Amino acid sequence: MFGDDTETLSVLSLNTAHLSVNDTDYLNQLIEMYRENEMSELDVPFIEKRQSGYILELYSETDDPKLAQPFDNLFTVINSAIKKNFSYIEFDCDAKIYPSLLTYDKG
Repeated sequence: MFGDDTETLSVLSLNTAHLSVNDTDYLNQLIEMYRENEMSELDVPFIEKRQSGYILELYSETDDPKLAQPFDNLFTVINSAIKKNFSYIEFDCDAKIYPSLLTYDKG
């Protein structure tokens, strides 16, 4: 049924604790831009907010200069995920917290 030419996509799941307030504000701004079809301004090709967090589709290369913007930990995570060939990042409140990544108390 599925052969060697089957397309697969990999998803990196991270806890929303790895997002700062600045990061979540930025993601919410991207969602509004996406919904208003301002696609050329986006740093990711697809983003959606879910009840438990966010899902982001990633570009396949890190040469987009907008990915170097200084939003706390978000762009470090995005660039690292791209380098590891992930297609998506899921930020979910129930996902694993990685000790090697910064976490934020949003109080």
